[in-house]
Amino acid sequence: MDDDFLSRIVGSLDHTGHTLIAGPGNSKFELQSYMERHKPDLASRISAVETLDDAKDSAILTMARHFFGIRGHRHATTPEPSFRHNDAPSKS
Repeated sequence: MDDDFLSRIVGSLDHTGHTLIAGPGNSKFELQSYMERHKPDLASRISAVETLDDAKDSAILTMARHFFGIRGHRHATTPEPSFRHNDAPSKS
């Protein structure tokens, strides 16, 4: 993935609290790795990295509502483990 692209994504996260990274394939891990190398303070606020093969807005909203619904709008300051445990596919 292009470092300039990743830099712009990470730059938009400077003001956020905790972050849920979701996406298909390895892109989400590339973003996480970039954050760990270039912005460790932001990387420490990653709450979870989840597989999401369906990138439609409705699927993203469903995952976010489930994730943050479990933890509340302003969930704990310590990142918690993935709600699907170890990035395993959901059992729907």
